[in-house]
Amino acid sequence: DQGIKAIDETGITDLNGQHVNADVIILGTGFTATQFLSPMTITGLNNVNLNQAWQDGAQAYLGITLHQFPNLFIMYGPNTNLGHNSILYMLESQMQYILDATNTVINNNISVINMKASVQSAFNQTIQHKVNNSVWNEGCTSWYKTKSGKNTVNWPGFTFSYRKMSKQFSLNQYDVI
Repeated sequence: DQGIKAIDETGITDLNGQHVNADVIILGTGFTATQFLSPMTITGLNNVNLNQAWQDGAQAYLGITLHQFPNLFIMYGPNTNLGHNSILYMLESQMQYILDATNTVINNNISVINMKASVQSAFNQTIQHKVNNSVWNEGCTSWYKTKSGKNTVNWPGFTFSYRKMSKQFSLNQYDVI
């Protein structure tokens, strides 16, 4: 109840200086569906702030990884929510992608990978085109959309199509730094 001063590898220190050991920390942000990873401050390449990068609406390749934030992988990220199936199916797909990425990086002795801007942009243009023609966007204001009207929440297709797209990590979609 005192607020968090710091988080380290062993737990949390509150504003009164008391340290609490923790193996797992869960951040419950409330019901702000379009504000992914908020209010955390995540800084990427060239000191870009994730909240600033997403000021016009969150986007990520497969809702998992994004340009300018090397080695950052997200689960249940932008445009991966469902209104027609179990989110567990999506999470399993995402975890497999992240495991494949991790194994590829380790097996190739790579330290840093960064999603290519062109790959992320093309993916998100396709997603926005599909979601704009869906029931999730037709004539309504909802928690799926940002204030400007961009749907950053829902996956606009079948879960099996998402699984197929995320089935195998491709190093060709990344810059190796």
